[in-house]
Amino acid sequence: MRAGLGRNLTPMPIDESLSALAAEIEEPRSWPRPICPTCDAGHIGFGSPEHLESGESEVARDHADVGWDPYWIYGTFLLRGRCENPNCKQVVQVGGKYRVDEAEKTASSNPRSHDELWARFYRVETIYPAPAIVRVPTNTPADIVRGLTRASRVLFADPGLAATALRSTVELFMTDQGQPAKTPKGSFRTLDDRITAWKEGDADRARTGGLLLAVKWLGNTGTHEDSDLRHEDVLGVAAILDEALHRTYTGPDLDAQAQQVIAEHGRGGSPSAI
Repeated sequence: MRAGLGRNLTPMPIDESLSALAAEIEEPRSWPRPICPTCDAGHIGFGSPEHLESGESEVARDHADVGWDPYWIYGTFLLRGRCENPNCKQVVQVGGKYRVDEAEKTASSNPRSHDELWARFYRVETIYPAPAIVRVPTNTPADIVRGLTRASRVLFADPGLAATALRSTVELFMTDQGQPAKTPKGSFRTLDDRITAWKEGDADRARTGGLLLAVKWLGNTGTHEDSDLRHEDVLGVAAILDEALHRTYTGPDLDAQAQQVIAEHGRGGSPSAI
């Protein structure tokens, strides 16, 4: 279903809550509220995590006589959220790891109780359904949308894999733009070659091609076994890809919507009518 007139025609900023979810979250701070992956309008509100302490952590409690401290506690957690849009109410499940450590010091000069000295720290590793890394133009081809969805699904579990999925999305983009993956003789073309040929087909594509090359290079890094990409790296290059997609796919959408306005509101349906 197509969106309403004027929706999603300009690049959307990457949802800042994704960066917050990718960082370690200390209780009792409020959980970030990402944009709903289903309705793309409401935000996900989360409840309280369910803690599942690891077996080793539980056993360690039996050694309190040898200097046990709360920072020995660790385990996994489950968290449930729901879209706050009353017309959606999509349920979202979150999983990950938690640990106990010294709480960050506050500006308060009042002495804190023993319990206030410690806090749980949460690290998100899975979200389902996953919030979208990139919110694409309305007429983006389905294959490209699926590529971006794959990247979104693994962002928290494996940033390197997410970067690789974004690179694969550029490959899909090239195919959609008429740049085949193989030569007439059947050998595979490099992504550099496909992007270069695409840029040369239209002088206005030069800058967009540079954006796509940036996504390619980060994706290459993500494929290496020693990749140390961070979530921030992936979100940064996702913003670059978002810009490239909007430059390519919003032009035709704008033209079509302009014709729709002319047909509905123009006198006689003609742009030259007075």
